[in-house]
Amino acid sequence: MPFSQALCYPWIEIREEAWLKTSLLYWDSVRTIVPEPVDTPYSSETDCSLQDAGFLLPLRVRSDMEELKELNDDVRTYLNTNEGGELIVTGKEGRRHDIHIEKLSTNLVRLPIHRDKFGHEILRLISGLAGFVPNED
Repeated sequence: MPFSQALCYPWIEIREEAWLKTSLLYWDSVRTIVPEPVDTPYSSETDCSLQDAGFLLPLRVRSDMEELKELNDDVRTYLNTNEGGELIVTGKEGRRHDIHIEKLSTNLVRLPIHRDKFGHEILRLISGLAGFVPNED
């Protein structure tokens, strides 16, 4: 079987439990991108059980990793797309706002991805956005 692992992103925990259970039929393991400072990445009973079984595995990252630096151009290109912009312009509940980022207050602009999943150059780029608040959850 050429593809034995799946990578689920951008969230650490799998939000669709049915999808996770179905994935047992197709892959040997599913990985999620987890910043090194996050000690306990999974909290749901299903996620924890599948982690204990060696099926759901954290892929540990930190901002200064060489692999992340190599992705800077691709991330910058993505953030300049409509979809990338929607990822950045979210509210506290993860809702998208249909207004310019410059018009949002500090407590509304939030990147719903942990800051340690980005290289330092990309963090500097998006930190320049008005009111950007990196997610540290």
